[in-house]
Amino acid sequence: MRISIAILFCIVLISCGGGGSSSSSSTLTSKFIDSAVAGLTYFSSPSGLTGTTDTSGNFSWQSGDTTTFYIGGSGGVAIASITPVSGSSVFVGTLPNYDSVALILLSLDTGSSSTYMDLSGISDISSVKTSLETFLSSNSIDSTILTAARTAATSLNSGISLKNTTVPTKSTLYTHISSSVTTLTNPTSNPNASLTNKPYFYYVMTDTGTNQGEILSEFMYLVSSNSFRLYSSDNNYKLYSNATDITYSDTVTSTLSSLTGTDKFSNSTSTFSCPIRSTIKSFTSTSFIEISEQNYTGAGSCETKTLTSYKYLMDDGFSLSSLAGKTLSLSQACGSSTNTFSLTFASNGTYSLSGTICSVKQQNSLAVNARNVTNVSISSGTAGNVSDFTGLVRLVPTGYAHSSGEKTMNIGRSVDGTQYYFSVADNGSPGQLAGGFLKKVSLN
Repeated sequence: MRISIAILFCIVLISCGGGGSSSSSSTLTSKFIDSAVAGLTYFSSPSGLTGTTDTSGNFSWQSGDTTTFYIGGSGGVAIASITPVSGSSVFVGTLPNYDSVALILLSLDTGSSSTYMDLSGISDISSVKTSLETFLSSNSIDSTILTAARTAATSLNSGISLKNTTVPTKSTLYTHISSSVTTLTNPTSNPNASLTNKPYFYYVMTDTGTNQGEILSEFMYLVSSNSFRLYSSDNNYKLYSNATDITYSDTVTSTLSSLTGTDKFSNSTSTFSCPIRSTIKSFTSTSFIEISEQNYTGAGSCETKTLTSYKYLMDDGFSLSSLAGKTLSLSQACGSSTNTFSLTFASNGTYSLSGTICSVKQQNSLAVNARNVTNVSISSGTAGNVSDFTGLVRLVPTGYAHSSGEKTMNIGRSVDGTQYYFSVADNGSPGQLAGGFLKKVSLN
């Protein structure tokens, strides 16, 4: 059965953990990890705590703070702004534009250590600030911008040398990210005590197994501690529940042995054996990362593989009414360039697409088990809110039937409203044509 069951289950354990809290006067310490990153200027607000990350990536904050990290001092390039949680490192992969952030850090690393990255020698990056900000906001991987940034860093900051001789490739980036995830120290506690009745976007990378390198974009809604709704990348909408009790070896690692799935289109139900062990590795208030071992005992009927799942909380107030009568313009990273397209929604719920959507293969030529197509388009039709899935809108072509093979699109929105998540599928094999992250250009 081709389905990443691990990404369904992973959310279970965070609904059951305990959480710590601190008074607003208590100063806490967390780590910024992409490997540990030294030399980032940080500012935590409203507490006002500020400083520079050390060789362990440490930064200070207080409960209720949002911490912003900069390259080139407080007037430099803001690469991330997050709300830390007690007991967990901030891993670069929890950022929706982690590709862009990690590529900048790898490109500008001035250190020689194999255990941490060092940007402490970069105090001025003013000449490329605007281009790097655009690079980050568009989720770009454009090597020409990074090459210019490397040149600026060495010319504006005397005495520094860059660790990597060239801009890292995307293959190098993914190897680095996958390696860094495994070195993270597990969170000491689970601060998000209840995540039921909330929608998530899942960006999943297959690390081992037959389809190693596969990338999936899916949507999951946690109904209860053992019940999930999943809109998968192959255009299946299913309600899952665990058929056996979940067991916990600690606050962040859990296992199960089988699941029961009900197809929301055909209303058919099946139970299958799929032993899964999942461990949360990093948290922020709106995202988390998990490593899952599917069929880790070898006794199940599902594929044996290891997955790294990046999960982003969606705006559960998002609906078709947010779009009706408006045009939503979006941009997406497309290889080394940026693609833009627009969706126009009439007041009666009909929609039309202007432009084309960059496919999984166009976004990342390294992706496997993805359709080798380009410039994906979806026919005009009617949009609607997904039944039983708050925060998710589905675009369906006129005259569509689930078995017809026409392309449909699911779209959700980030909590802050600046980013959209999507998937496009048509029931073909492999199912996913396009999916991932979109930056809002405008909505009017």
